[in-house]
Amino acid sequence: MTAAPDLADLDLAVLEQAVDAALARRDDAALHVLGYGEITTVFAWPEPDGPYACKRLPLFTKARFAVYQPAFDEYLEALAARGVDVLPTALVHQTRADGWIVAYCIQPVLPRDALLPEVMRQAGGRDDAEHQIGTLLGALIDHLARVVDERVGIDAQVSNWAVADSGLVYLDVSTPFLRDADGRDRFDCDTYLESIPAVFRGFARRFVIPGVVQTYHSTRSIVLNLAGHLTKEGLDPWIPLTLELARERLGVDLTPREARRHYRNDTRLWGLIQRVRRIDRVWQRRIRRRPYPFLLPGPVDRRR
Repeated sequence: MTAAPDLADLDLAVLEQAVDAALARRDDAALHVLGYGEITTVFAWPEPDGPYACKRLPLFTKARFAVYQPAFDEYLEALAARGVDVLPTALVHQTRADGWIVAYCIQPVLPRDALLPEVMRQAGGRDDAEHQIGTLLGALIDHLARVVDERVGIDAQVSNWAVADSGLVYLDVSTPFLRDADGRDRFDCDTYLESIPAVFRGFARRFVIPGVVQTYHSTRSIVLNLAGHLTKEGLDPWIPLTLELARERLGVDLTPREARRHYRNDTRLWGLIQRVRRIDRVWQRRIRRRPYPFLLPGPVDRRR
């Protein structure tokens, strides 16, 4: 497993104060946002070029963090054991005055042109584009063959990878897709459900989360997700090549139409969740007169 980043100069209390200030101001410009996920936000700290890339996770109770922390560590070990080079990563946390535990997944900031989507975009206009991009996608799909089963899963979207001299490097480790031998998920969905209104949590826990989590333990579903989400990155022309490589190396037989349909369904689901969260933010701020505790993205260009 790769070594964790040096956190000697990281003052977590100051970092959390900056996030609280951004939430109170309703303005995250001072946080130098690098990217928004569907649930979490990654920002550079303390400067626009880092050196730290900080992903603030949903707030934890003490009991939930006691479950999450060992699962996080075991997930890094499981990926490394299956041949995935993970970007140096540290999990840091502190207990807030209100009793909640706030945790951050800390990694070094990477140059934009090292991220796999950007590498693919830059290669797209070259004469050897198909060879170069095929080599990268082939390496990614080979990782799926080594990693994915009912015990270990992975979110293999191209946005979760970077390119280094040693090959592909994986970035998104904050959700530990692990299962015990009896099939029980180590991923505690209740922590992530804190970011949606309470009235919807029971429905999401029963009808949404199990299907979402299973996606990352099924090679077929991961390939659908990988290929479909190329649309979001403006890399739609590479869907057929991705599926061809998956057919050759994994025996997964899918069509571009299936991948695009999967992506449309995925965007509908997450688009609905984001709308619900924005409504809840208005409710919390304007009606209940209290700060909203999550950073939400603005309009997301899903390139549908």
